[in-house]
Amino acid sequence: MMLHSKWSWWIVCDVCVTEVNMSFQSKLDESVSLLKRGPESVSNDSFISKYKQYLTDIGVIDEDSFDHIVWEDLIKIGVPQVIARQIVAIFRANRPSKSGHVPATPTSRLSVRQLVEKYNPDIDDTCHQRLKLLSRGCQCVIFNNDSVNVDKTVDIIQEIVDHGPLQLDHMTIDGIPMRVYKIGEKPAKQRMINPLFPKYPLINGSCQFTGFDYSKLDHTTKALLWIAVTTGELEANPGGPYVQLIEILEKAQAGTDLRSRFPKSAILLAERQDSGTVPTLKEYIKSENPGKKNNPFN
Repeated sequence: MMLHSKWSWWIVCDVCVTEVNMSFQSKLDESVSLLKRGPESVSNDSFISKYKQYLTDIGVIDEDSFDHIVWEDLIKIGVPQVIARQIVAIFRANRPSKSGHVPATPTSRLSVRQLVEKYNPDIDDTCHQRLKLLSRGCQCVIFNNDSVNVDKTVDIIQEIVDHGPLQLDHMTIDGIPMRVYKIGEKPAKQRMINPLFPKYPLINGSCQFTGFDYSKLDHTTKALLWIAVTTGELEANPGGPYVQLIEILEKAQAGTDLRSRFPKSAILLAERQDSGTVPTLKEYIKSENPGKKNNPFN
């Protein structure tokens, strides 16, 4: 009786494996049939063999392994984009998710832009995983403060998809160098530096001494003021007086070009713009050390 039970178990397992293999094989045959109905560049026997060999080389041996493939992988060997999407759809058909249901909007059908727009670095979801595949583990995400810079991030990921992995630590945007992050990474908490009083950060964008709201100034003007203060061309004392400083800030807010007032700093700013090293005027908030009172100004 035990022997019979053992053999029955093997028979059932063998049937299960056979059904899985047949399901994968039928989908593979269907994808080949789709290619044969395509343009001459992919419908010939030589390309069909190349297609099958490519799947083998990258480790596609069953439906589960195909779950890790995206249509961009197929266009690398010459499969037209629309056909590549159709092939992915063939292998995704009737495939349950880990939760046991077929998702209503599979991420494999979303464009790079749609994925980036949905991306949340704090949530490891299917969107997160797909972007990891597309970016090949490269640094590709740029942030605007706490939000993702969608346009620039899409440009970088599309470049990786089209031309392969790249090394990119930072990108200069509007003269400001910005760090580039991997999928799943995000900037540490930062605070804005006060251009006139660098040791004292802005509070909700405003100076605690003059009360001026720096969100009313463009970054170039703020960088010019910071350079003028750090080089000594403009004197700013936290203890006052503030009359002259407020006058300068109000003129800058009204659109007055301050470069003629601070010529040395203007030259330094221009050099930094050319080299892509304009100060970001941001600083990381240091974490509190155990047993030591945290000083936010250190």
